Amino acid sequence: MKYIYRLLCLFFGLNSYGQTLYTFQNTTSTPIASGASATLNISVSGVPTTGMVLRQVNIGFGVVGSTNSGNVNAITMRLKDVTGTLSTMLSPSSFDGATGDYQLFDIHLRDNSVLRTPKSQKDATSSVLGKGYPFHYGYYKPEGSFSVFNTTGSVNGTWQFVLNNAAAGSRTFTKIELVFGPAIVGADIRSSKGNQSCATRQCIDGSRVYYATNSTYPTGQTVTPGNTVGTCGWNGQKDNNAWFSFIASGSSAYVSVSGFSSVQESSVFTVSSCAAAATYNIVSGGCGPTSMYNGSTVHAQKYYNGSYAGGYAWNHGYYLTGLSAGSEYVLVVDGSSASISDFYVEITSGGSTCAAVLPIELLYFEGKAGDINNITWETATEENNAYFELEKSQDGVSFKSLAKISSQSLRGNSEKPLKYNYSDVACDAYYRLKQVDHNGELKYYNTIYIENNKTSDYAMVHPNPAKDKLTISYNAKTITRVNVSLLDVSGREVKNETLMFDHENREASLNIETLQNGLYFIRIENGYSVILQKMIKE
Repeated sequence: MKYIYRLLCLFFGLNSYGQTLYTFQNTTSTPIASGASATLNISVSGVPTTGMVLRQVNIGFGVVGSTNSGNVNAITMRLKDVTGTLSTMLSPSSFDGATGDYQLFDIHLRDNSVLRTPKSQKDATSSVLGKGYPFHYGYYKPEGSFSVFNTTGSVNGTWQFVLNNAAAGSRTFTKIELVFGPAIVGADIRSSKGNQSCATRQCIDGSRVYYATNSTYPTGQTVTPGNTVGTCGWNGQKDNNAWFSFIASGSSAYVSVSGFSSVQESSVFTVSSCAAAATYNIVSGGCGPTSMYNGSTVHAQKYYNGSYAGGYAWNHGYYLTGLSAGSEYVLVVDGSSASISDFYVEITSGGSTCAAVLPIELLYFEGKAGDINNITWETATEENNAYFELEKSQDGVSFKSLAKISSQSLRGNSEKPLKYNYSDVACDAYYRLKQVDHNGELKYYNTIYIENNKTSDYAMVHPNPAKDKLTISYNAKTITRVNVSLLDVSGREVKNETLMFDHENREASLNIETLQNGLYFIRIENGYSVILQKMIKE
């Protein structure tokens, strides 16, 4: 049978670290009859003749709800370069020989010894995986090699994806994609094994991949996330924990862990500190099997027929959302029943460079309710720290500046612990901490919530310091007349206004543009109570 392939696409772009990548694809849906062969052409052009290699091959197979799908374990898939050199990508030996469950996949192949073919990963994990795998997470190793291709000269020209179908029925391929660019940089940390605890976690970023292990790591660890974090039940073993972290560059990120040889568990957290009493929270999209294998994608629906047995041995992948740029997030890989494995860790997108020095090491950020809300935090070390800004919110979403607190350290540098505190009115509220260094760069830390049963009418003044305008937020249960006075350091009144608040109108502004810079006191009276706060005009 003769086939015509018309859809040949080129994508040119930069990865998150400025490397130029060239991606070429053929996305023609291609049914292949039983016993037939087919060749899909991929036209490659514009790739520089030096410094470029074939980095990755992506293969799409199967059509949802179509009979032109079915298992793939009788198909041989080979790639031919412009010189005619052939290398096998996947073949029947790549899979486990069973039938019926390989109906869809979008698999990403990279040529690295830490990775495994689907078959070798299946064999390493016995019957835990059943017949199916969520191939679209992470990376697998091809049967052949990328190194046989002539990537030292020109890769431009027509490449071919050669298919042979020995299955009993027709099969459909949906995509072949080739990615060229500079060679992938790897950092092998398996011999140093420095990431055995929260305090020694390994920073990861998109400039390289990390070849890691949890072999000979401590078992029965106590300073680790609990068996349940929020609604995420993730870690019953606390054995062989390998710790990683990354600094978010935006609101989302993708992290993958590939090449397991045994059952492992993982999740992505925020961590308040590395102390035994640390607070852990699951990142949206970062709860192990709940986030990865919830049946929300056709690939998970078709592949997943195993059972959760203290973890999974197939690749793990996390699409994380709701992140704060500049904040740190922690990936923990845990060996089920003290199982160990080498593995391949990558943050594909959303991670800042690890070269940046964190301005502070935060030990904790906590709040306690009482006659006041008492917020405290402590740093282990500080470097180039200018000040902290404490922010407050009623709904946990919209935050406003509450106070600016200067670093206690000399010129923002300290190698000893420093404690900070701030007292706010008694109320139910969310608080978060922002740190700003002398270069203007900032980092947000975790959000805390204080529930205070002594909540009453209260006021919040922001921003503080302020320049031209001061906003008074007043939580009034009923219509309330409030007198606001501004006093200088000598106690002289320099401004006085009467404001009205109710449950719908909770904010009013004061113009302070004409005031001289310096320290002032704000006196807020509602007829039965007085609130006095400091304010800096700058």
